[in-house]
Parts: sequence; C-alpha cells; structure tokens
Amino acid sequence: MHSLLAVNRTRIAISLLAVPLALVSLTADAAPWNKVDAAVFEDTGEYWSRDVELVDLDGDGYVDILFANVGGVFEGTDDSDMPNQAYHNDAGAAFTDVTASVFGDGTDTARVIKSCDVDNDGDQDLIIGNTWDNQSRLLRNDGGTFSDVTDTAFPVKMASVGDVECGDVDEDGDLDLVLTNWGPNPVNQLISMGGVTMLWLNDGAGTFSDATAAQMPDVLVNYSLDVDFVDVDNDYDLDLALACQGCIGGSLLYLNDGLGLFTPATPAAFSEVGTIQLEAMDLNDDGFLDMITLGDGQGGMEGVRNRILVNDGLGDFVDETLTYWPLIENPGSGDRGVGFLDYDSDGDLDIVLGTNASLQWPDRLMINDEGVYYQEPMPFGMDPGTEGTLALESVDLNGDHRPDLVLGSGENAFVNAVLFGDEADTAVDITPPALAHIEQVEEAPFPGSVDVHARIHDYKTPNKPHDWEKVYIEWAEGNVSAEYLEMNGTQEDGFWYGENMWLLSYEVPDIWESTYRICAIDIAQNIACSDVTVVGHPGGNLCGNDVCDDGENNNNCPEDCEPMCGNNVVEMGEQCDDDNDPQCVDCMTVDTSASDTSDTDNTITDTETDSDSSNTNSETDSDGGMCIDDSDCPDGQICVDGLCVPDDATESATDSGTLGLDDDGCDCSANDDGRNALGALALLVIAGLGRRRRR
Repeated sequence: MHSLLAVNRTRIAISLLAVPLALVSLTADAAPWNKVDAAVFEDTGEYWSRDVELVDLDGDGYVDILFANVGGVFEGTDDSDMPNQAYHNDAGAAFTDVTASVFGDGTDTARVIKSCDVDNDGDQDLIIGNTWDNQSRLLRNDGGTFSDVTDTAFPVKMASVGDVECGDVDEDGDLDLVLTNWGPNPVNQLISMGGVTMLWLNDGAGTFSDATAAQMPDVLVNYSLDVDFVDVDNDYDLDLALACQGCIGGSLLYLNDGLGLFTPATPAAFSEVGTIQLEAMDLNDDGFLDMITLGDGQGGMEGVRNRILVNDGLGDFVDETLTYWPLIENPGSGDRGVGFLDYDSDGDLDIVLGTNASLQWPDRLMINDEGVYYQEPMPFGMDPGTEGTLALESVDLNGDHRPDLVLGSGENAFVNAVLFGDEADTAVDITPPALAHIEQVEEAPFPGSVDVHARIHDYKTPNKPHDWEKVYIEWAEGNVSAEYLEMNGTQEDGFWYGENMWLLSYEVPDIWESTYRICAIDIAQNIACSDVTVVGHPGGNLCGNDVCDDGENNNNCPEDCEPMCGNNVVEMGEQCDDDNDPQCVDCMTVDTSASDTSDTDNTITDTETDSDSSNTNSETDSDGGMCIDDSDCPDGQICVDGLCVPDDATESATDSGTLGLDDDGCDCSANDDGRNALGALALLVIAGLGRRRRR
C-alpha cells in the first residue's frame, strides 16, 4: 500500500468535523496532485464552466480538454450564451487553445459536452447539450476536423438539457443518446414543471430519431444534472439512473427491456431529495453495481452529506453509507463533482471529489482502505482558483501513467485548472484491468455468431476509448487451451456500448466447437484475460469429434469426415497432433529420425505405428486393395473407409492395438457395420498424401 497511507491513519486534523480544512495545520506529504503553471495551462476565468470532457480529438495518443460553458441559474439571462473551450494537448508539455477550430466562432448555452463515436468511423464526435430552451448540437469528427451536422442528424427539439449519455440501448450496434430535459423556465423550484427525459435512436450512420414518446416513461423530471447508463440487474442491457436535484420524490431508476423500452423501477433508497450527481461502480466486488450519490445525505455541517448505496443483487439498493464512509470522514461539503480512480494503483476504487464551496471545503481525495473511505490528509484544492469546482475528470495527460485531473469551475471561482499527479504521491499504474462480469456463452448455433457481453473497467470513471490499448475476444477452432489461444488465436476488437459494458463477438465457423477468452490491455500496457470458455455449435461440421464418432450417431456425420488436423487432439487416422512435439511433422506422419520415440498423451509413437501397420497388412495383403464401394472388392470382403477388408472383421481386430488405438479410437466405439482400425489405416494413407497442418 502507498506510503502516504501511514500518515492517513492518523487522520490528522482532517477528522475534526468542526474545523475548516483551510485553517488546520497539515503535516502530511505533498498533495497527490499539483496545479500546473501558466506556461503549461492558463485559463482566462471569463466563463462559467459546468462540465469537463476529456477526449483525444485528433487521434494523436494524447487526451485533449473541453469545457462546456453557460451562464444563468434558474433561467437564461442576457449573458448566458458563452463560447465553449477546447485545448489541444501538446504531449503534456502545453495545452493550446483550439476553440475556434473545434466549436467555431459562435456561442452556446452548454451544460454538457459528450464525446462518442456516433457514426462508427473511429473518430470521437461531440454532442453539445444546450440549455434555456435551445437546440442541442452534433459536431461530426472526420480525422480531427469538425463540422456541424445538427440540421440533418438531430431531431428538432428546443429544450434545457442537463446531461447527455451515449449507449447502445437496443443492441443494434450503434450508440444512441439519452438527454435530460429540465422543461420550461424557471427550473429547480417548487413551481417548476420539469421535463421528460429524451431518447434519440441512432440509425447506424449517426442520424437520430426521437423515440421519447414511444420508449421512455412519461415522467416530468425537475432539474436533472446527471444521467448514467447502469446495468443494475446484470442482464447486460443498459438501465438508466437519473440524479434529480429538484424532484420531491428523489432520483429515478428506469429498467431497459433489452430493446430500448424503459420502465420506472425506482428503489426506496433513491427517495432522498437533492441528488446532484451519481456515479456507479462495484464497490464490494460482488459483481453488482453500487452507487455514490452527492448532496442527498442528511446531517452534515451544511445539512447534506454524500451517500453510498449498495446493490442487493436484485436491482434494489440499500443505504450503506456508514459501513463504507464514516461520518467523521463525510461532512456536508457542497460537493459538485465526483469520479472513481485508483490513484495508488492498489487495485481498489478511490474517490475524488470537487466542491464549489469556498476554501473551507476544498477538493479532496477519499482513499479506499480495505473497503472503508478515509480522507487523504492533504487536499489538492488549496490553490486559489480551484475552489469553484463544478466538474472534474481524471486521465493520464502527460504519458507518465499516473492519473492527472482537470477541474471545471464556476460560481465561487471561474478559473479552470489542470493538475498533474505528484511523482511522490500518486502511483504509476501497474494494476491489470478488472474483468468484473463476463457472460458465459456455451452454445452458439452455426451459422451465427458468438456474442459475449462483459463489464470491463480500469478502476476509473468514466470509461473512455483513450483508457484502452485494446479490448478484444480471442478465439480458435476446437477445444483448446489458453496457451494455444495465445499462440494461435484470432483477435476481434470489442464494442463499447455504454457504462463499462462491452460486446465481444466472432462469427461461428463450420465446426462442432470453438474456444474463446476475453482480454483487455489498458493504456499503461497492463493486461488481464479471462479463463477460456468452450462453445458448442449445433449445426456445425461434426468431423473429428466424439458426438460424430461415437458409433451411434455416425449416420449424422458428413461423408467426407476426416480428422481435424491442428486441434492438438490425436484422432482416428492421425499419428500425432502436437505443435510442440518435434517428431510430429504433420497430422499424418512422425519424424522417424527423431531420437525421442517415447509415448505421450497426444502422440502415437513411430514404434506403435510400425507394429500395428504390420498387423494390419498381414490381414489384408492377400486380397486387399483400395476401393470406393463393395463392388470393388473380392468376394468375402467389403469396402471400409477406402480399403477392402474381410467381411467377418470383428471388433477384436482393433482391440489388439491397431494404430496404437483401441476400438474406441478417440474415445469412440466401433461401428456396427464392421468399420474398424483397418479403415483408419486407409484413411491415414489417403489423407496423408495431400493434407498438411491446417492453421
């Protein structure tokens, strides 16, 4: 565990609820994050920034910074329209203002900017959620060049959008949009009407249609500042959680039927009023999403605390704040921004909080110590100009694999800030990603595809493309090992479809079974892979498997059924099938010059083959020969697998060890029509002439 935790155990000064943080004498290490100097990033402080969005705009490998800016509180004012801001990351050395090239020269009333690839071209497009009865906008990204396609791509809708979330709600392979709507002015008051949360469906090319009336609950939501996709019931579709600051009944939860039809299912734990923001992650490692909520807990110094709600595994939640977050560590503090990260790279979820209050309650870090949250002694928001935080987000900005922070500010201060992780007090990321909830697919018919859903994260929120080097499914034909997959498997990239959810797929080959595993490599090159899963494919080719060759189902086998060369299983007619055995030249022969002729589990030795071949030849030399059917054979013989054999051949002929196998072959029983290992020799001879190892 990180060295600064030893200091944290003393809870020096910070644990005194009655003492403002700015007034205590701190003796801890340096703050975990340090504000960069003006030569690296300097904000003018002219605008009221409501949201931070971090995104690699041009695909150069460095994450850029966007701020959504708007004035007005309960309704729009004459000065509400403001330019948004965009800063290009120059490899962490500086941030260049590129506002005009991204947003143009105009203004917006933007409460939120969200980046996601809506047209499936690999670039991150931008959705601008405008407030005060204005049209939200879509900026399409083509290799770092942005164009406004709102008129052709978005429904015409004047609204006050508080938040936007991207996700594939109907599993059609594209990202849809959910947008909160505050309704008509004024907002966030008892007399406010609120608005219906909107659902816009993507046609696959980045053009959207309004499906709100047909697929969303007709519920008026008064002043929602945050909406998140959350799979609360682990059925792999995207449910919807709405933080509502002005709703008298608290926040809301809508369940998805898997096709994008949402129905209310709000648990009792959501009934506390005043929720500003919520963030979902699995806090207790039980495989279900839990939540942290801001501003809806009672009894703090300012009247409200934050809460932790634990999922009971049935989609309901229980307030377990006192279990995870002691009262003394959770004062009412006016928090407005929250995110999860693993700042000390110990494989658990820490919490970073931003507040818009004065220096009495600065931005701070909550350290996860065996499931209980304690405040890191030195807050990082002590610099003047960081006390007005309304939004924050973390990412590695300078390539050192430490988490950095960006703060968007307004109300009490208006200067946005960039903070780099302190080399002594934030750890380099060495933790593999979390494969938290992976679907087990054990059957997928041919033709079709193997579709595996999974919850995968890198111990931070939100989940963004720039967090990943690669998330993929690795598969191969047959029942194979993880080692074989690593050497010979085929990789297919995963599709992020919302929250921490991924869809990973491959097309079913014309075979009886295949094997897959799920892998993720984060941007710091840490890798995690799941165990392998073997999938059966009804309708696929039965060649070279026990179901086809068990003596009872041979009538279902293809006529040209041959051993499956290259699956590391020695089957009827094969002498060996082991890539790692130097004796195994191909599936039909062994290297007789090799010095090692010892038997192995998956190789029939040269010695065994020679002795068995002589036995077979002694039975067939008198009349034997190649054949297509019985008419090609002398009287008293029948054609079996291309070779004439005596009609009275019995199971005993193979019990003696023909070809080094008993009558079961590859765990199979002999056929009632007299097929035995003599036919296997013919198959060996015929197939060995033309077949080489298949990859």
